[in-house]
Amino acid sequence: MGTAGASAGSSVGGLAGSSVGASGSAGQAGAAGAAGQAGAAGAAAISACAIGAAFCEDFEGHTAGAPPAGKWHLAGWPSPEGTFSGGDQASGGFALTVDEQHAFSGKQAAHVSVKYEGDGYAAIYYAAPTTIEGDAAYARFMLYQTSWERPHPSTIPGIHARVLFVGNASIDFDFSPTVFAFELGHDGFGGAAHGGPQPILNRWICVEAQFGPKLAAQVAGTPLSVPNGSARGFGTVALGISSYRTFSTDFWVDDLVVDTKPVPCPAP
Repeated sequence: MGTAGASAGSSVGGLAGSSVGASGSAGQAGAAGAAGQAGAAGAAAISACAIGAAFCEDFEGHTAGAPPAGKWHLAGWPSPEGTFSGGDQASGGFALTVDEQHAFSGKQAAHVSVKYEGDGYAAIYYAAPTTIEGDAAYARFMLYQTSWERPHPSTIPGIHARVLFVGNASIDFDFSPTVFAFELGHDGFGGAAHGGPQPILNRWICVEAQFGPKLAAQVAGTPLSVPNGSARGFGTVALGISSYRTFSTDFWVDDLVVDTKPVPCPAP
């Protein structure tokens, strides 16, 4: 089980106010408006879900070694409106389970593991409903990645490994030759998307995004290039990964929050 930690960027667009307290100290949750204390993983820590957001998941209420259950369901590719069907099967070499290997808060986090060889589309996604009905949506999650490998890392456009969807927009890995990118719909990228951050391994980082009514995103404090427009379909969030080419990775996601107002990162 990993210990809790953070590398916290400032909030998307400077909108989220103060950061949430972390690493054993009390802090104020800015626009989210809640105080929290995050100690070492496994200690008595207040979950990110204490802030009363439209959607929040700390993965503490799930069976270790199994996929997330309850509100989550195995899902397919999103429609243009950002809805996810159920009943699709995960591709071979793809897994999403809850475990205790690394956790930002509490004892558990979602673990996505991929060892894929092929040139066709392959994926695993679990989707869940939110309570968002308007045109404003923000997301924040903590990410811990231990490996990222693919045979031709400089091949453009890369594999478009979409990690987190809110409606029909996503935070992606691997928009070559770097990694992180923001994607709207299918292949909607900002003009400087190929200049995103390199992989950030073996430490917790904070990822923030605004999905509507305008777009913005940053990874560990580094802004991502985003297209113009707004995402659609904020009633669904989906976590997982996809690929069109051979690659492998292991990463963990914890304290996933989606809300109608900006969600601050934990303090460093």
